Amino acid sequence: MIMDFSDSRPYCSCFLGTRRTGKTCSSCGEELNVHEWTWDSAQTNPAVVLKNENREVLFHPVQSSGTAAVRGCTPFTPGSEYYWEIKVLTPTYGTDLMIGVGTEKVDLLKSEFVFCSLLGLDQESWGYSYKGLIHHDSSSQVYGGPFSQGAIVGVHLDMWRGTLAFYLNRIFLGMIVMLLFFMSRPTTNLCYPHICTNGAKMSVAYNSLQCRKLYPMVCSTACQSAMRLTYSYSSRSSLQLHCLRLIVSDKHWLQRLYKIPGLRAQLNQAYWWLTPELNQLHNVANVCENGINWENSDTSDESLKLVEEDEDDVW
Repeated sequence: MIMDFSDSRPYCSCFLGTRRTGKTCSSCGEELNVHEWTWDSAQTNPAVVLKNENREVLFHPVQSSGTAAVRGCTPFTPGSEYYWEIKVLTPTYGTDLMIGVGTEKVDLLKSEFVFCSLLGLDQESWGYSYKGLIHHDSSSQVYGGPFSQGAIVGVHLDMWRGTLAFYLNRIFLGMIVMLLFFMSRPTTNLCYPHICTNGAKMSVAYNSLQCRKLYPMVCSTACQSAMRLTYSYSSRSSLQLHCLRLIVSDKHWLQRLYKIPGLRAQLNQAYWWLTPELNQLHNVANVCENGINWENSDTSDESLKLVEEDEDDVW
């Protein structure tokens, strides 16, 4: 298939208004005011500017001569689950803009004079590109769809099971990967995060990440590109959490949970990212159509190429 790199829709319909005023929207739930970590200000790089209490990062403020990156201020703890969201504040263009994780061995200055997809360049990092590809160990594959200005990218890292998954505008991209598979079949059931209603497992981006010292990371080659960490939350892996994954695979059980006030409050406050609104499933096809041309089967590297490296300094 050929990727269609038309801009994905922003998460919030009021995005253009908030972009002009510089204020965040308070009505759409985009900003949840939960922050367990920030970007690491100790990582010195003139191509990276941190502001807004180190939650916002501006790459290449003057001009771009390569790839700039920054990581979180603290590593993730084994046996815990993490979910965080990053909003893309500027237009996406150039070689790459990526969101993901990496080990302490990742050299953030390694490619400061090279335009590349830094996260996933080797075995020490995993990244999700704005072009709709995931990268690891110098290989890439389609996962969900592309994203652009105004989009919210969610990342779920399960340090107990060792899995990494991504969300786009609060839709689990594993849904889309499975939808690609199920669309070729005569009948199918729509899926919730992690488990399909027919019992099939959902598609995470990567697994076998246990026993690693990992940090959240972002990188960009584009001049004056910016991202904001809008939410970060963690929880110890527990039987309750694993049971919740099974329950949300059945929409009727999920509806029953929401009828219990105490459980509804807990789901809305801590695990909303695991229990999507029921109407989100109807938006999955729209995300696919925005990002993928279904009528072609060409998956060559040339068909996925968007821009040349010298376009990173255009903005």
